[in-house]
Amino acid sequence: MHHLPTPEEWKTILDTGKIQHFEAEQTIIQQGNRLQRLCFVIKGTCTVVMNKSDARKKADVLLEIRELEQGDCFGAEQILLGGESRQSLIAFSPCDICIIEANDLKQLITENVLIGSSLMKYLATYLYSTIGCLTKSPTSQLSGVRFSE
Repeated sequence: MHHLPTPEEWKTILDTGKIQHFEAEQTIIQQGNRLQRLCFVIKGTCTVVMNKSDARKKADVLLEIRELEQGDCFGAEQILLGGESRQSLIAFSPCDICIIEANDLKQLITENVLIGSSLMKYLATYLYSTIGCLTKSPTSQLSGVRFSE
């Protein structure tokens, strides 16, 4: 794809964040969290889940939305659209996650407009392909858009 981050730009982007290790079943981002941050899976796998109310059962139901693996990201929706996280991110296996806080991302974009522009295009494309896969629209035919190291 044109104008998406190059490998050198990905290095700069990921250097902006901090890599944190999570054990299996550990919550990385809790649904409802208002902190805006990007999470990139460096190693391991994670599961995106959502609590939904089931009026018939008068209980909450935990829905598994998708699995993330190396190269996938979480948090694009909050960065691009704002608001709270609509899902939780849970470590499925021991994993390393690069977490970039919104303020650090803003500083990166301000200091390097070209990287910022390509990153925003990447996030928009990633979000579009993810939502397309969830809604089973024609975009579900797209292969996953992942960062490359």
